Amino acid sequence: MRPSAQVVPLGLRVGSEFASPSIVIPKPVILIVDDEDDIRDVVKEFIQMETDCDVETACNGREALAILTRLTRPCLVLLDMMMPIMDGREVLEAMRKNDRLAAIPVVVVSASHEGPPDGAVRFIRKPVSFNALLEVVREFASSTHCSVPEVEA
Repeated sequence: MRPSAQVVPLGLRVGSEFASPSIVIPKPVILIVDDEDDIRDVVKEFIQMETDCDVETACNGREALAILTRLTRPCLVLLDMMMPIMDGREVLEAMRKNDRLAAIPVVVVSASHEGPPDGAVRFIRKPVSFNALLEVVREFASSTHCSVPEVEA
């Protein structure tokens, strides 16, 4: 799947006329992994309204890993810990074992009282403060973690 992108026209002078080649700048991609439909939907809608990010969602860890293998390079994974099929700890372990996935930052968003597991860059306790969530998303969407190549249109 190719992420949606913003096309930025560039005015270049060619001879006596302006040519307008375009460069496609992919939007940052965030992956939300949570087994609760309502939480996934609300967080996805909130991020899309408040940022210029594309958002993918998964309802369990197995689905998340499948999505991560097809995405070019998501900027951030928002990961619940307590899920069926494959929980958050198993997802983090699988990501650490995969060279392509190991560098993707993971923020745990969970009601768990165990605290952040190894491999998580942050921990946000549920119920989620949308301001705290937005701050983290903006930080990672604008950082070097989100290095996507520019592609000419």
